[in-house]
Amino acid sequence: MSSFTTLTSPGVLAAGAAIIAAAWATYLSAFVTRRVQPAVPTLTWWKAAVLSMFGAGGLAAILQHPTAAVVVGVIVPLLVLGSYVDALTMRIPNLYNAETALVITAGVVGVAFTVSPAAAFISGGAGVAALLGFAAISMLSRGGLGFGDVKLAGVLAGALALIDVSMAPAHLLTSQLGLTLIALHIMVWITLSFLFGGVYVTVRLIRKMKGHFPFGPFLAAGWLFTAAATPAFLSILTPFA
Repeated sequence: MSSFTTLTSPGVLAAGAAIIAAAWATYLSAFVTRRVQPAVPTLTWWKAAVLSMFGAGGLAAILQHPTAAVVVGVIVPLLVLGSYVDALTMRIPNLYNAETALVITAGVVGVAFTVSPAAAFISGGAGVAALLGFAAISMLSRGGLGFGDVKLAGVLAGALALIDVSMAPAHLLTSQLGLTLIALHIMVWITLSFLFGGVYVTVRLIRKMKGHFPFGPFLAAGWLFTAAATPAFLSILTPFA
């Protein structure tokens, strides 16, 4: 077995993603949260680290790709902590989104050299498009969708596209149909998120509950399911591109 094969085995990738997730969760919880104003409650660093390790490690084992392992190692802590704070305060701290966005941006720049400039353009463009699209939804809903959710959506769309361009065959990135498939993957995530949110809204209506509710946890749940399905999604649709 070659050293490269060993380094890209599911167990090694899962361990690597878990280590990255533990480190990033600790940084967000123990250090970034101190700079959030006004102050917000958050998980203790070790709880955030443990939850993030299991989530990122499991997802990396499914995806079985080095770039994807790094991406989920950074994104899962954002989902864990962002969802927790959003559920309690109806806010997703800008610093959580901004600091994680910087890492994803670095990944986008990286794939310009390791994959292709087209791959970087696709993943970066996906993040910007989601940011603008969710901003429009926020304005149309008159604040029903918070700007923390808008910024989170931009980060998550860029991260999902980054996984796609890293795992997809090279010919897919230069095909118009291929670009459509990546856009479809992002739409699947958005649709799942709103479906999960819709189920919760239905429960609230049955219980006659009124008022706004945090949407971040549903964006997170939809992203995790969609990201986990990436290998199946690409294997089914790539032959048509």
